[in-house]
Amino acid sequence: MDPELEEFLKAGYARVVVPVRVGFEAAVSYFMQKGDVWNDEGEPTIDHPLYKPIVDEIKERTGGNLGEVPVGAPWETRLPTTAVLVRKGHTLPEWERVSPTEWNWKPKV
Repeated sequence: MDPELEEFLKAGYARVVVPVRVGFEAAVSYFMQKGDVWNDEGEPTIDHPLYKPIVDEIKERTGGNLGEVPVGAPWETRLPTTAVLVRKGHTLPEWERVSPTEWNWKPKV
């Protein structure tokens, strides 16, 4: 149905260009060579120098945080969801602060 996709699938090779955030070049190069993420340091933590919160990434891409001023009081909005809770019980996990930069998950018993 899609002649361009069919041509791509029949190609003997393809060139893929993946944009990499400045500062992540070494981590991506490590992954390409070794197949391990985060320079084989395990899962990233919030205080890791390469960690970037999604909110900050969205602000950078959309030009946010340019001196906007909130107007009025904030309000809470609830949206229905088809998400399924995949854990026993009906509670969400809880976290406890271990230090100013570290949190531990407290499993529900």
